[in-house]
Amino acid sequence: MNATSKNLSEKSSDNFSDNLSKNSSGNFSENISEISSEISTKISSENAFAEHADTQNTTATLRDAQIREQLIHYGNALISHGLTKGTGGNLSFFDRQNQVVYITPSGIPFEQIKPDDIVLMGLDGQVIRGTRKPSSEWAMHLIFYRNREDISAVIHAHTTYSTAIACLRETLPASHYMLSLAGPDVRCAEYQSFGTEALAKAAFSAMVDRKAVLLANHGILAGERSLAGAFNVLEEVEYCAKIHILARSIGQPVIIDEREMAAMSVKFQTYGQPFEEK
Repeated sequence: MNATSKNLSEKSSDNFSDNLSKNSSGNFSENISEISSEISTKISSENAFAEHADTQNTTATLRDAQIREQLIHYGNALISHGLTKGTGGNLSFFDRQNQVVYITPSGIPFEQIKPDDIVLMGLDGQVIRGTRKPSSEWAMHLIFYRNREDISAVIHAHTTYSTAIACLRETLPASHYMLSLAGPDVRCAEYQSFGTEALAKAAFSAMVDRKAVLLANHGILAGERSLAGAFNVLEEVEYCAKIHILARSIGQPVIIDEREMAAMSVKFQTYGQPFEEK
């Protein structure tokens, strides 16, 4: 090989090596960059998912605590408002989103109930969470959640005046327009032993198209979309029962007709501030 051919060969070899090195280096860098980008995207996605899960868990925990505190609050309100005493009554709330019923425990005075005492149940009557026995009247609560879309809170109490009328096994008529919060009147369910499926069915049947029912020789039950609403219905029915008994003691109350009570019910739908479920 002459000198010229040798020089050409060496230059070609060098150029080939340089090009191969550059191409290999460029492709390697590009591959590393792509891999790094994919890893970063995956990490970001996983972090976003974890943050979303944490937010959901925090929200669920706060809602759980809020429901427990509301049950305790309105249980104590039954006592402080003179609507029952001791362990006479029970409260529940149905979390429709999670299909879980929160209910007060059996046999514990309202002022002694702690958040951890609240029992969580399924609509099948099985305890999901909690160390306490649920209220003996749990069946009377669950029957409404299974069959009434307009009721997500139930309160049962041994009030004085409503129970007095229930002991007569009479319907509470519309001697006062505030009764329209519950219906045109409040029927009295047939007597059944407490804590039985028979009582649950009797209460449900007598409360069709109503938000409250008297329980013969027992007490009262009210239901609404919220615990605040159920408490309000129960308290107003008790007030109307008191007025009716007082009026009957001095004469014969004049009963408001069904047409006017229907009109009152419509007016109450737009009365006050818009409903906010809690």
